[in-house]
Amino acid sequence: MERRYNTKSAFSCIFALMNIERKRFYHSLVFPFFFVLVIWMVKLSELVLGISLVHFGIYPNSPEGLIGIITSPLIHADFEHLYANTVPMLTLGVGLFYFYNKISYKVFFLIYLITGLWVWFGAREAYHIGASGIIYGLASFIFASGIIRRDMRLLAISFITVFLYGSMIWGIFPIYKKISWESHLMGALAGIVLAFIYRKEGPQRIRYAWEDEPADDEPSLQIESPEKKEKDASLNYIYNEEKKGLYNINYTVEMGKYPWHGMKPWNDYSSYMKRTFSYRVQKIAVNAGFSCPNRDGSKGRGGCTYCNNETFNPFYCNPNKSINKQLEEGIAFFSDKYKSQQYLAYFQAFTNTYASLEILKQKYEKALSHPDVIGLVIATRADAMDDEKLSYIESLAKQYYIVVEYGVESTKNETLNFINRCHTYEESEQMIRKTAECGILTGAHIILGLPGETKTDILTHAENLSKLPLHTIKLHQLQIIKGTQMALQYKESPELFTNYSAQEYIDLAIDFAERIHPSIIIERFISESPVDLLISPNWGGIKNFEFVTMLEKRMLERGTWQGREA
Repeated sequence: MERRYNTKSAFSCIFALMNIERKRFYHSLVFPFFFVLVIWMVKLSELVLGISLVHFGIYPNSPEGLIGIITSPLIHADFEHLYANTVPMLTLGVGLFYFYNKISYKVFFLIYLITGLWVWFGAREAYHIGASGIIYGLASFIFASGIIRRDMRLLAISFITVFLYGSMIWGIFPIYKKISWESHLMGALAGIVLAFIYRKEGPQRIRYAWEDEPADDEPSLQIESPEKKEKDASLNYIYNEEKKGLYNINYTVEMGKYPWHGMKPWNDYSSYMKRTFSYRVQKIAVNAGFSCPNRDGSKGRGGCTYCNNETFNPFYCNPNKSINKQLEEGIAFFSDKYKSQQYLAYFQAFTNTYASLEILKQKYEKALSHPDVIGLVIATRADAMDDEKLSYIESLAKQYYIVVEYGVESTKNETLNFINRCHTYEESEQMIRKTAECGILTGAHIILGLPGETKTDILTHAENLSKLPLHTIKLHQLQIIKGTQMALQYKESPELFTNYSAQEYIDLAIDFAERIHPSIIIERFISESPVDLLISPNWGGIKNFEFVTMLEKRMLERGTWQGREA
């Protein structure tokens, strides 16, 4: 099967990532330049007013000298002293705020205070002034952090720091009486201590796919037949346990290497995000107060028969709260849990392009104005998108990471009519193609097991979707939720529904994945709903990570992978 690749989408994604990095770099310049501006203004004020502020330095073990913990880094003996501290403050400061942006303010001000406090406790009786203690703290933090985290990118920054400022090591020894070597030493120690304390925060070591390959003396995860060794070594084979035979395949799957260069037998979302970003990225759901054309009477009433937004709205999602408030609460929740670096605002509830262009601009740009938000994920329907909105979203995609997710749900129009979608599959297909042609990353959402659909129907969905220029796809099992129209249909006509067990659904999802083109990223296989709202299926509260583990094990047992039948 041939599938066209949209190079415009790829280049738009690259340019968006470049813009994200540029925005991050500019943000990292702000505080270091501000601090340097302050210390220069202090020195110029001394010159203009004809005064000396040396007595505001740290004087150890003296109550009057405590004020110096705050003021001493801002005071310098002369312009030569000031200039000597300006360049390293800018370079090391930008390094801290760029590579460790999430913890940069904490680290900077802790170095500032700890260095001053230690100098006050343990230095010689003299006035200690200058920002060099902070500079030593920044240099030692950046160097030690790269070593502790064992990340090649951060190690490179560590060695660059040594190359540029390695000679600073002599400054921690009492060689010159007029130099506060105590400030240098205390600053360096403070940086090392903070590097250890914050080792689990900020950027973490990226684990590359090859690191998960089994060692030569470890058994491979593949199930192979004994006859494999007799086959031509130039061909790649995999053993199909069900068909009891060897099949030549077009992809290299040996040692877990798949067409998407991942280690899992499907093109998984988590690995894609790790390949795309050099830091962790987390979605934050936002309820912007939209409706749907099949809810408000525009095309229908009551919405989709299966829909109850309470099943996937996090606690902080509330249209009565501002977008900024929802983002802040979501970030606060995830930053404690995952120490995330950056975020995608996920406009999830209802149809998030179902409004005028002006309203969309206001809401989207409000989310993008948050300093930690690097892009948007916009969930919508094909019949709520038009050329004007696409053009605007295309302009955003050139600056930010943007994904538009279309709720397709089924490729069978009879089913779409039964669940009150009030649009056709052909509308979804047309809009997915138009969106991808604009260079916008495009996703689709599909539900497996809708009323009246057979296994043949479900696998046909996979074949149809595989022909589209999709970037991602989300699957989930049909869930019967209390308070929905489908709950009544389930009670009145249970024969229309197939109650899959967890294992049956795993095999169905694998059959589906086999027919999905390997370039499409499978973002998820199931959805979790609150137990008190769920009528069916009852899988004993199985969690997403547990399901994924079971699914991977089953795929390996079956000797299969995404796209095998595509």
